[in-house]
Amino acid sequence: MQLFNETEKEADASAKEPELEEITYKRRKSKGQRDIQLEGLEEEVVEHRLSSEEQVCSCCGDNLHEMSTEERRELKIFPAKAKVLKHIKYVYS
Repeated sequence: MQLFNETEKEADASAKEPELEEITYKRRKSKGQRDIQLEGLEEEVVEHRLSSEEQVCSCCGDNLHEMSTEERRELKIFPAKAKVLKHIKYVYS
């Protein structure tokens, strides 16, 4: 059964194969514009801390100390109002 062989029958066998060109440059990603766009909006900070009972090492039982913070920003839109909600998560070790 040769149902879909029209392309092979109609193709010009003497036609030259197209040459492949190699792209030698790379496009630079543009820097994020998000911080510029969020500038001037009201900002609310939500801190996520461990309670003193949770600040105990599961291996040795010593108290954990605050090592650094991780920050995540999200845009929260209210009807006719937008503000930036900044989450700060404290990392312990």
